[in-house]
Amino acid sequence: MRFLRSRAGWILPLVAIGALHLPPAAAVDGLCFDTARLSVDAAERDAARFAPIEAQLETILARPRAARLTAALVERGFTSSPAAATVVRAGAARLALIPLDGAAGHSLFPDLYPARPDYTLQRYLLLPLSSRRTPLLLEFAAASQARRIARLSVAAPNGVGVTLYPREGRREELRSGPFSNDDPPPEAPPACTQCVIQECLWGQDWCTWAMTLMINCWDCWAHDVCTDCHVAIAQSLLCGLVECEACEELCADVLPQPHEGMVLVSAGDFTMGDAVAHCGVDERVVSLTHTIEFDQAEVTNGEYLTWVQWAYDQGYVTATATTVTDNLGSNAELVDLDDADCELAFDPGSGLFLLREAPAALAHAYPGGYDPADHPVKEVTWYGAASFCDWLSLSEGLAPAYDHSTWLCGPSGNPYSAIGFRLPTDAEWEYVAQFSDERIYPWGDGAPTCALANFAPADSCVGWSAPVASYPAGDQVGFSGPISDLAGNAAEWVNDWYQCNLGSDPVTDPSGPAEGWLRVSRGGGWNSDAASLRGASRQAFFPNTSYADIGFRVVRSN
Repeated sequence: MRFLRSRAGWILPLVAIGALHLPPAAAVDGLCFDTARLSVDAAERDAARFAPIEAQLETILARPRAARLTAALVERGFTSSPAAATVVRAGAARLALIPLDGAAGHSLFPDLYPARPDYTLQRYLLLPLSSRRTPLLLEFAAASQARRIARLSVAAPNGVGVTLYPREGRREELRSGPFSNDDPPPEAPPACTQCVIQECLWGQDWCTWAMTLMINCWDCWAHDVCTDCHVAIAQSLLCGLVECEACEELCADVLPQPHEGMVLVSAGDFTMGDAVAHCGVDERVVSLTHTIEFDQAEVTNGEYLTWVQWAYDQGYVTATATTVTDNLGSNAELVDLDDADCELAFDPGSGLFLLREAPAALAHAYPGGYDPADHPVKEVTWYGAASFCDWLSLSEGLAPAYDHSTWLCGPSGNPYSAIGFRLPTDAEWEYVAQFSDERIYPWGDGAPTCALANFAPADSCVGWSAPVASYPAGDQVGFSGPISDLAGNAAEWVNDWYQCNLGSDPVTDPSGPAEGWLRVSRGGGWNSDAASLRGASRQAFFPNTSYADIGFRVVRSN
């Protein structure tokens, strides 16, 4: 058997004692841990390094999907304790086991398992950090006298789960949860969470019984070598996860969900430029011959966090506490983590990306604090925006749109022929912003107000970004859904190199200059004046720079 040597060195004696209880059939090489593939971070062992993870767990639990579950648990007398969490990692999979405090005999599933004086209960949230973060409920019932785990129940928030009786070698389906019939549950758990239940806990294979055997062999209640039992329980769960190869591969490859929330925009003709806007004075007829899918909203900090974590786990980027750089053919900076306005952070010790509140936002816009998850991502360079598009493509098995040695988009530099996700071309962005009637602003021809957009008139509307889609989207004639924040909140990188005067000759599927120094930015942000919000207004910035009011959105040729 391969033993895990933790940083604290406590697990070796624990496994050694546990091995004395293993039946002969279980004592085979490869049953449990490969130290190169699994590690454990516990708050008790390294409080300083765990602090940012604890903050991330607090933030995750405050978001709608998890908050709804934890609120229901609070109503039933339970509180979560992120400060006592254990984070276990296997490959790209990261799971946090968060203790739930409550009355000693109070079960998470009282209708199925009434209180018993001869049982001690330990209850947890099992939270996948890198997925869409739907927690699982875990409850261990230990027989107080025999000091053995008698029951393990695992359930998703919708109540679908399983109970294992490891001493008896049987299982039963669990149909109980914290929600009543008139309070529908959150969406289904993500693929990795489903895998943990269905493949590793429900499965009839060796994985299930490796896990349950190790839970009983690492009997915290029987030995004084373990003072924090939830660590051993987390190790046991991950023992099954590591040995379940299909589960590990799924968790490594499918943790981020497919990119959603895109609107179908049909091909068509329009007049680009309005004779007034900055670098939009020239007017020309543009024909766009490709139907595209166009993001309904700007990419958020939460979305970028999920995908940059995935890219880091795959080796597509390099990250330090100060920067994220490209590994797919360049060393371009993608995210300026060192800037105080950046709402993303990276902890080198844990290998985790985190969200944080920006001091400027706290000082000027949100003195009571805010959740940056749904705000547009900031301090991302043009390269960081283009790379995000390629991460989406790679995750779905599509050819990346960008050549990272030249940063050309599409075959022979033709973005309209790119198969994968990409940034909108300059013309596509303006076409969408004008809708079907070549309006001045996305909402129409009326002058900007703080009720219509987040920008900076004489006094700033907000003084920082707002959550995406916080403002009226306008009349979306001819589109399959609403498109928000095309003016204000965050300006948006587009694909093209910058040229101010584009001329008046008609053109089909323009892709901008072949080369240049600056990349075009569109729409204006929370720190922009009213003139920058015009649909025809065009700004430009160096592609290796980043700002607190420039983000992006994604398109794909259909």
